[in-house]
Amino acid sequence: MIRQVAIVSGKGGTGKTSLTAAFAQLAAPAVLVDADVDAADLHLVLAPHECERHDYFSLPVARIAAENCMLCMACAHVCRFDAISLFQGLRPYGSDDPTPGLCQSLVSSAAIRNHGGIGFADSMPPPLLGARPDAGHRGVSGQAVVDESVCEGCRACALICPVKAISFHPRCTGAWMVADTTVGPLVHARLHPGAEHAGKLTTAVRDRGRALAAERGLDLMLIDGPPGIGCAATAAIAGVDLAVAVTEPTPAAEADLERLWQRTEQLRIPLALIVNRCDRNPVLAERMLAAASVRGGYPLGSLPTDQAFRAAQRAGTSVLEVAGPTLREAIQRVWERLRAALDARTRCESDLPVPAERYVP
Repeated sequence: MIRQVAIVSGKGGTGKTSLTAAFAQLAAPAVLVDADVDAADLHLVLAPHECERHDYFSLPVARIAAENCMLCMACAHVCRFDAISLFQGLRPYGSDDPTPGLCQSLVSSAAIRNHGGIGFADSMPPPLLGARPDAGHRGVSGQAVVDESVCEGCRACALICPVKAISFHPRCTGAWMVADTTVGPLVHARLHPGAEHAGKLTTAVRDRGRALAAERGLDLMLIDGPPGIGCAATAAIAGVDLAVAVTEPTPAAEADLERLWQRTEQLRIPLALIVNRCDRNPVLAERMLAAASVRGGYPLGSLPTDQAFRAAQRAGTSVLEVAGPTLREAIQRVWERLRAALDARTRCESDLPVPAERYVP
């Protein structure tokens, strides 16, 4: 059985990735998955040797065949994402002037739906399914274009197109990689800037991580999740055996942690807690750990502020390689408690009480 542990945080900058790398060194060999596809950085401290790279294709994007398009613009009329526009040179009705470019503009889907704010607006016929094939020569010229950055692939435009001029094609929005490290295989990914569907890519790297664990006979997968409770963060923790939250004793971090508690309770996932930089506010750190115990979680302990975390990042290595005896012993102690909590979950000796009214199936 492959046991999955997700190291997460309510906010960024709490030391989550540094601790994931340290736990990987203590657990070696294990499968590592960097599920923070928008800003993956686990590979920066593990010196991986890349052995696989694959393009990632999200939802398909619409393309309009200009040679078949009759410019009825019914597609733009039904597009609720404003992904289809008319790049045009307009001329008034009845004009025989063939000169193109009297008015070069890009008319959006919203403008076409509203029939307002368009140069030569009176010359634009409304989008009609019954428009004749010569509609492009009756006052409207140009080309219907798709903005791939906002197209959601819903296919409404293809369904309504009277001449079937719209087709859908795969869209590459990132890449995922498999690499070998000294502590085990690493699966990580990079989503293109501004690209959507981070949750789907997160699920893809987790699936590959599970397959690698089965192929290599490893029983532990450590997941470095993204901060927060968004789509990618939810995809990173869904179905794991244990989620480990790394936080710090500040009011903002405490508020973010509360949202993380609520999300894990909704998903029926047990949550363990580590408070990093506990010496900055010892009272709040103790209160956060006590609250974890009251809520049925696992208070794993706290770690002091230490410059070894920054030194490890600059050196591109695990924090255990540069930590002093005090920090190294604290991390090892937290890891031993984490393994004990995971073993307890595996034996079904402990369960997280979840209020029924807060569970969303």
